[in-house]
Amino acid sequence: MAKKTKTRKKMSRSPSKKSDHRWPVRCLGPNEYILLPKVLVKRLGALQIQPHHMWLILLLQVDRYEDRDPRWYWEELARFVGRDKNTVRRWAYELRDMGLLQIKQNRTKDPRHADKVNFRNERNTFILTPFDRRIEAEQKSWDKERENRRSPARQEAEE
Repeated sequence: MAKKTKTRKKMSRSPSKKSDHRWPVRCLGPNEYILLPKVLVKRLGALQIQPHHMWLILLLQVDRYEDRDPRWYWEELARFVGRDKNTVRRWAYELRDMGLLQIKQNRTKDPRHADKVNFRNERNTFILTPFDRRIEAEQKSWDKERENRRSPARQEAEE
């Protein structure tokens, strides 16, 4: 008797609905999502950062563009994460102290408020390049580990 094997069913998608099976279609409209590298999730411990740090980094990534670093007021960040302004500031300074984030403080007058006396612009520019370098190094390490796990199996198959 022939042995029946289970085959994995290929997911069929209708051409009108562009979607990733991980997220609802409605959440995947243009400019409604960001890509998340698996290394961030699977190697969070190796990065030696806490989940609240990752939360802040992901929020900063939402406003990051190829030609411009993210710019936020502390109050805006606090409102988005549902925490106090000083808490979010502390998280950012912790990331800065770990060497994963650079914070450029803009203390010039905001043109929208130029007529107000003693108005300070507390909008900050967040530079994520150090975090990018750290992630790239972690990805290389993870790729090397995966290759080393695969290599013994390939060598045994060849013999």
